[in-house]
Amino acid sequence: MHMTSRFPYASFDNYEALELPYNGGNVSMVILLPNERDGLQDLEESLTPERLDEIQRRFLRTDVDISLPKFKLQFEKELSPEIRALGANRIFRNGADFSGMTSSRNVAVSQVVHKAVIEVNEKEVKLLQQQELMWLLRAQFVEPHNSRRTILSFSPL
Repeated sequence: MHMTSRFPYASFDNYEALELPYNGGNVSMVILLPNERDGLQDLEESLTPERLDEIQRRFLRTDVDISLPKFKLQFEKELSPEIRALGANRIFRNGADFSGMTSSRNVAVSQVVHKAVIEVNEKEVKLLQQQELMWLLRAQFVEPHNSRRTILSFSPL
C-alpha cells in the first residue's frame, strides 16, 4: 500500500510514530519505526504505558508519504477460562439470568471468543475485530461487539 495523506505523526530521538485509522477512525493502528535498522528490540524494551501515552499526546496531523508491504495478521483467543477466573461462572450454566436480554430461562454462554484480523493490501488497511458470545439456546446465535481500541503490534514485517 502506498499513499500520501495527513496522519497523526510524531518524531522521537530513536524512532518515528504514525497512527493509521481504520473504519472511519473508531479504531487505529500505531506504527513505530526505529531510526536504526537493528533498533526494534531496544524500542520494544523501552515501551511503557507512560511512553505510549506520550506518543499519543505528541501526535500532530502531518502530511506523510507512507508505503507498507501487503500483510495479514490474525489472532484468535477463547476467553472463557479467563472470564471464569474472574468469577463470572453463572453465565456458563443453564438457567443463568439473562432477563435483560431474553425471557427464556434456557440460556447459557457456551464460549467467549475474541478474534482480530488486520489486513493491509494495495488499496487499504482493513480491520476485523470482534468478540463473540456463543449462546446455548434452541438455536445458536452470535452477538458481535466492536469497541474503540488502539492496536500495537511488535511483528517486524
